Amino acid sequence: MIFNRIHISIDQTSQERELWTFANLNLAIVYVRTRRQADFNALLDRISPDRLPSQSHSLQAAAYYIQGLQAFFAEKYNDAK
Repeated sequence: MIFNRIHISIDQTSQERELWTFANLNLAIVYVRTRRQADFNALLDRISPDRLPSQSHSLQAAAYYIQGLQAFFAEKYNDAK
């Protein structure tokens, strides 16, 4: 599928860690919204706010947003707050 190719392309071509993180965060949003839980789980370790390779507060905030979005779509409303 196209998302798998995008994911492979991101891993192989990105030399900038922040760009790589940004692209993976956006890919995670696509996976959550299309309910591709297995693909999201495979990406989850790379976009965990505590383990991001970047010190950017914006990227960390985006990672927390994605965790909340995933909890919302999983109907875990207390975790989505």
